[in-house]
Amino acid sequence: MVVADERDALALEPSGDPRQEITGDGGVDHERFGRVAHARPLDLGVDDDALGHVEVGVGIAHEILRRLRFSNEDCAQIVALVENHMRFGDIEKMKASTLKRFFRLPHFDEHLELHRIDSLSSHGDLSLYEFARQRREELPDEVVRPPLLVTGRDLIAAGYTPGPRFKELLALVEDAQLEGRIHTTEEGLEFIRREFRG
Repeated sequence: MVVADERDALALEPSGDPRQEITGDGGVDHERFGRVAHARPLDLGVDDDALGHVEVGVGIAHEILRRLRFSNEDCAQIVALVENHMRFGDIEKMKASTLKRFFRLPHFDEHLELHRIDSLSSHGDLSLYEFARQRREELPDEVVRPPLLVTGRDLIAAGYTPGPRFKELLALVEDAQLEGRIHTTEEGLEFIRREFRG
């Protein structure tokens, strides 16, 4: 298979210099580096489905990137590619809020491309890739990341005391918004009052 050959040549080449894997404009090719770090656990005999596969890949990515002195921004994106690549396995079962948060990952197109290549070079089934690609195309950015209906200031104005629970309340009310269960600030505050009485 051509893609498998490409992965063998580009991602698993032990003598290759990852610093050469840059795009024409001088920027780092995050997705290609993601392939390198993702493939290394397979080199070590850690199967894709094995417990700890992602953790091993993340650790390898950190080590490679630290050694090559990549910028913090590039490190964060490449590690995120490795860290999130297994999430595509659950994408058809994700709640609307979880799916939209997944689509919010910076440079989601790179996550999608890594999943496509990973699928082609293993089982060849692109059904989850096509599902993710189609759903992302169907959802405009303002639906994936809409303005928040309820903010911390709204909670304070409603009489809630700032504290550790704020983050939990805001995340839950945002989930309700992303799932279409609330449509206004008033509905959001009522949702919080109803769900968190006392």
